[in-house]
This record gives sequence, C-alpha cells and structure tokens, in this order.
Amino acid sequence: MKKHVKGFTLIEIVVTTAIFGILAASLVPLSIQEFQARRERATLTEMKQIYRAIVGEPARLNFGYAGDMGKLPDTLTDLNTQGIRPSYTTSTTNGIGMGWRGPYINVGRELGSYLKDAWGNNYRYGFVGDPGNDNTWGTADDVQGLDNGGINTGIIQSAGPDGVFASTSAVRNGTADDIIYPSRKVDINGDFQATVWFKRGVQDWLIDPIPDAEAGTTITVQVFYPNNGIETSLSDTNGPPYAFTDIPAGPRAFSVSFLDEDGNTHGSTVNETSIANDTTFVDIYLN
Repeated sequence: MKKHVKGFTLIEIVVTTAIFGILAASLVPLSIQEFQARRERATLTEMKQIYRAIVGEPARLNFGYAGDMGKLPDTLTDLNTQGIRPSYTTSTTNGIGMGWRGPYINVGRELGSYLKDAWGNNYRYGFVGDPGNDNTWGTADDVQGLDNGGINTGIIQSAGPDGVFASTSAVRNGTADDIIYPSRKVDINGDFQATVWFKRGVQDWLIDPIPDAEAGTTITVQVFYPNNGIETSLSDTNGPPYAFTDIPAGPRAFSVSFLDEDGNTHGSTVNETSIANDTTFVDIYLN
C-alpha cells in the first residue's frame, strides 16, 4: 500500500518565506549597529593607546614621548619615526635620560597602522580646541586648536562612521559622530618650587634668606629638563621659594649652590625629583 506524505502547500511556503524575510530584515539593522559599535570601541581603545604613548603612565613613572622630548609630538608619525630628532641619551646631568627612544607604540608589523581608525580613515591630531575651565565656547579662556589657527592641543580625533570630520563646535555639542580623546587639551608641563634650608647649630634649620650674619650670599637653584630632546636648564636666584613654571613632567635633575660674600661657591649638590602635571614642592637641606 502506498503511503501518501503530505507536503507544504504553495501558500504555506509563501508565508514561511515571508516570515523569514521579515526576521532577516529586522536583524540586519541590529547587525550593522553592533558592527559599528565594535568599530567605535576599537577606535577609542586605539586612541587611548596613542595617548599613553604620548604622555606615558606617570603613576608607573613612565612619561612617554613627552617626558623624553619635553614636548608634544608635532604629528602622530613622530611616535614611531625618529627623523631628525636627537637619540635618547643618559649623558646628561645626573644621568637622567632624554631624547627620542621610540617606537613608543606597539603596532605589530606596520609602523603606521596606528594612524588610521577602525574605518580606515586617518586620525586628526591637535586640531580640536578646548573651551577652557568654564566649558563654554566664545569666552576668554577658550584654547583654539590647529583647526582655528591655534596651538597643537594634543587631542586625537576620529571622523567616526561617516568618515567626515566635524568642526570643533559640532564635536563639543554632540551633533556629530566624531570620536575625540582626551576630552581636554593635553598638558605635559608642571611647576617646580624649591625651598632651601641651612643647618645652624645642633638642631636648628633656618630657611633662607640667610640671617644678617651671612648677608651677601646668593643662592642659585637650577633645574634640568629636555627641550625637543636636548638638555637645557633654568636658574632662579629670587627665592624663597625658587619657582619654575612649565617644566615638562618627568624625572628631572636640579641643583643648588650658594655664593658667599667673598665669591666662594658652597654646597653645590645635584638631586633628582619627579615633576608632575601640577606643582612639585621640594625642600633642600644644606649643612
């Protein structure tokens, strides 16, 4: 006896196909959104890596390109291409290294792969401005980026999914899909203040200026740091305190000496401290 197997009717096939079509159509936008979200996350992760290559991780005493060179890179290419920049050396005051010692970012096989975002577009660097402490554009504390003829702010910018860079104001107002990191101007400098103390007697330490009995002495504090990778220094004789502004953050050598009324130099010492992005205070004690 023949068995009759019941198949699908034409209408059932049409309905089933339509259902699968509807389901597929509803999933495509979700897939595209997730794909774009993954690219955005990958781009932001890479931007953070570039930022760390520039400023390092100060909590781990790593100050990156800026700490070695004393400045922001002019372009992102500088992180992995030395060019004419001076090589890293420790033949400096107190043996504190400075100069280019890249590559600063691990990019695998291609040195320039970090220059593009997850959509294959080049990053812009230093173009985005900063609205200042009041976070309001059009006020006196605005910092203009390269897009408005200003300074290199150190801010990294991706054009995002649409591949088109928006203006600074559009980015700040959230009307574009651009991705920026960090959100504010990169500050690689800090201030340094030193106070000199002199031992008098068994227990007493006296802060300068020195008492009348030693009038005529001149105290000089000098701090050493890289300027475009080459060691330079600043001196101050107008303490206390002996103050220095805009010194590139990182390990820095400093010295103190005093010249007595007879023209003799005493107490010349060289020390080391780590200058942060705010103000670093140091007390110097001389016998």
